[in-house]
Parts: sequence; C-alpha cells; structure tokens
Amino acid sequence: MASAASSSTRKTTPSRTERETTPATIPIITLHDVARAAGVSHTTVSWALRGDPRIKPSTREKVLAAAQALGYVPNEVARCLVKGCTNTIAIVSHTFSSAFESETLRGIELEVSESHPCFTLAQYSASGSAERAQTLYEQLLRGNKADAVISLADPPSPAIHAAYVKAKKPLVVFDEDAIGMDMIHGDSALGAKLATELLLDRGCRRPGIISSQTQENGRLKCNPGRVSTFFKLCAERGVAAQQRSIHEFRFESGQALAASIVAEAWDGVFCAAGDMVAIGIMAGCRALGVRIPEDLRVVGYDDLLVSSMVQPALTTIAQPLETMGREAVRLCFNAPAEERYTPVSRCFTPRLVQRDSA
Repeated sequence: MASAASSSTRKTTPSRTERETTPATIPIITLHDVARAAGVSHTTVSWALRGDPRIKPSTREKVLAAAQALGYVPNEVARCLVKGCTNTIAIVSHTFSSAFESETLRGIELEVSESHPCFTLAQYSASGSAERAQTLYEQLLRGNKADAVISLADPPSPAIHAAYVKAKKPLVVFDEDAIGMDMIHGDSALGAKLATELLLDRGCRRPGIISSQTQENGRLKCNPGRVSTFFKLCAERGVAAQQRSIHEFRFESGQALAASIVAEAWDGVFCAAGDMVAIGIMAGCRALGVRIPEDLRVVGYDDLLVSSMVQPALTTIAQPLETMGREAVRLCFNAPAEERYTPVSRCFTPRLVQRDSA
C-alpha cells in the first residue's frame, strides 16, 4: 500500500504535448526591480529613464545599465494613463482594399515601426462616405482614441479641424484642396499635364478622361485639378475631349467602361482615377478586339507595383506613395507646440513613366 501511495504522488515528466501547450512564464520587470538592482529609489529610476536633468549622468548610466541587464520594458499603459495619451495613430480612409491605400499604408507602417515602435496603428473605414468620415473624426477626438489622425478620406470640416487644432491633436490630410490644414499631396496639375501632353503628342484626336463621380458634398474623390487641366490642354490644341466617371477605383469599374469607350471611338484614355481602373479598361477593350496602343493609348495614375507587370505594361504618372505615407507620420510627430497653428503642406512632384500602353 505504501508503495502504491508513493507511486501515486510521484511527479512525472510532462509529455511532449503538455510541454508544447503549457504557456511559458515571462517575468514582468518593474521599476522597483530596476531600483533595487541600481541601489536607488523607484522615483529616481523613473526620472532617469525620462532623461530628467535633476538626475546626475553617472546615476542615469547606472539606472540604464540595470534596466538593460534586467530586460526592463516601460509599462506603456501606465505611462499613457498618466499623460492622457494613447500611443495610437488613427488612419481614416474611404477604403483599405485598393492598391493606392495599400502602398500608402506601407509607408505609414514602415515609418512607425522604424521610428516610433511603441505606437500602434488603428484603421477606420469611411466606406466611401464623406458623412461617415466626419463622424469618425468627431468620435476619434471626443473619445481620445488616438494621438494623431492621418486621413486618406474626405478632409474634416472647418469646425472639426478647428477642434483638433484647439486640442493640439495632429491631423494630416492626403488632399491638396484641404486649405488651412496639414496636407500631403502630389502636384495633380503637373501630373495631368504630363499625361495629356503625351496623348496629344502621340496624335490622339478623340481622347477622354476617367474621373470619379461627384460625392454628396460636391467634391470629387480624385483631384478635380486633373480634370480641369486635361480639358484646358485639349481645348488649347483644338481637340474635343470626352469624360466618363466611376464610383469605385476598381479593376471591374474600368472593365465596365470599355464598351462605351469603344462605341464612342476614343483613341486615348487618361485614367485620372488610378492604375487599377486603367488596367481594367485595357482588359475590357482588348476583349472587344481593340489593340493597345495601336487603336487606343492608355495612361494611368499612381504607378502601382502591378502596373509594370500587365501586358502591355501600363504607361502612368508615378507618385511616391510609400514616401508620402512616411512623410505623413513625420508631420504627426513634428507638429509644432506653439499656440498659433500654422498649416504645413508637403507637395510631391509626379513623373511620367513611359511603358507600352501609350
């Protein structure tokens, strides 16, 4: 019986399955642990880690050495509770499914991970609605859900923007018409000029532009400067220009336009609505027997990664989307602390990328 009892209480080695499913214990190192290791108070540790000038350099070095040896990681939740911050950057966009947003987001993510690794990104979709975008701006500010906002959607109303300025919350907008706000944008007039002149110089006499439908607030999703520049240059050359509008910047939207483009005998397309729509137009027109560029020349906008992979390779207007995303993050962190708000504008110069479609 004794043998049986000792056998029943004997510890056994965990099986492989048990070892794999048992969570590892990760020790949580606190300020008090660092203080004990450095032989100072926890208040001294807190001040030293913040770079407080009241702490002697020798003491700070001792604290930093102890923190590094113990693997101390600051408690960001506690720090944010004290400071009233969130360590979050909110991104408001019409959608997160298009290639334009994806390449811009890559720049935002890279800059945050490389320069501000303690910050996280939170995405909020306006689902293509200008009204929804305004609601999101209000909710983010009132709920203190983010320390800064980057907008790829409609810009905030003047009243909402004024509230952000008063709260000293950085808000950066991807829109060159957001006058009085911090802006990231490309030179749309120059981009349209490069595209239009290429089509006209190649002999197009019935060119057309693809833009977006007017939204509920009367604005265009793709910059209206591209449209006005296109028609101005065509008129100067005595060329009758056409226009078609779409609601979504998708491959399928371009495909759906092919029949009307062919029926109206367009010989050139400036797709101001972006490369994915332009690629859809090429696919739809080729399916109808149209040769590109022999019968129809096509120029896109943005120079997405896929644009060089399609056949024929798409001629387009390049924008440095990744760089623009990075710069938006830098503007958030470089916002001036002065009481008087001065808007900052960062304009990026587009360039023509000549390939096979035009």
